[in-house]
Amino acid sequence: MHWVYPEMFRSSGVTRCKLQMVRTRPQPEGWQLGPALAAGLTLRFYESFQVCGILRALKQRIAAETPAYDRWGIHVLVFQTAGRELTIGDSHEYGMAVDPFDRAEIDERILSYARSFLQAPALDIAQHWHGVYAKHPDRPYLSVSPALNVRGVTATGGAGLTLTFGLAEETMKEMGFRCAAVWPSGKGSPSRCSSSATRATISAARTSLSASR
Repeated sequence: MHWVYPEMFRSSGVTRCKLQMVRTRPQPEGWQLGPALAAGLTLRFYESFQVCGILRALKQRIAAETPAYDRWGIHVLVFQTAGRELTIGDSHEYGMAVDPFDRAEIDERILSYARSFLQAPALDIAQHWHGVYAKHPDRPYLSVSPALNVRGVTATGGAGLTLTFGLAEETMKEMGFRCAAVWPSGKGSPSRCSSSATRATISAARTSLSASR
C-alpha cells in the first residue's frame, strides 16, 4: 500500500517499528527452558496487564532508574527453539525512517536484563538481527478501500502470524466473497471459493504457511 497508494498510506497514521533480537548457541543436550519467560518490563507492553495495581509505580521506577529501557522500547521475552537455541528480545523503535544499522547498546541492554532472571547453561550469542513491521498507534490493523474492488489491510503490529488468516477470512466476507475456511491443517478447499482471485489468495497463503515451517 505504501508504494501503490502513497497518499492514503501517509494519511493513515501507520508508522514502522524496528525491533532487535538475539539468539544464543544451542544449549546442552537435555537442557530445556520450559515455558517462555518474561519479567517486569513486559508488563508495560500488553493491555492485559493494565489490571495490575502496581503498573503505574513500575513504569515510574523504570523511567527514573533505567530510562534507556523506555528510550528503546525494550522488554524481554525468552523462548527456546527446536534446535535448543534461546531467542531473546526485543526492542521497539518507531518512525518511518528505519536505521539499517543495529545498535550494540540495545542488544547489550536486552541481554543484561535477561541475565537478571534467566538461568541457562550458555548465553553466548550466535546471531543478531532486526525486523521491521507496520504499526498503527490506535488500531490493531488498518483496512481501507482505495478503489472499487480493492482492499488494503495492513498494520497487524507484532501479531501478523496470529491474525493473518482471520483477517483474510473477514476481509473476503466483507468484500462479498464466499470461501471455505483454510486452516494450518490444510482443511478447506480453494475450489469452493466463488472467485479466481479468492482461490489465488488462499493458494498464496498456503504457500506462505508451508515456507514458514
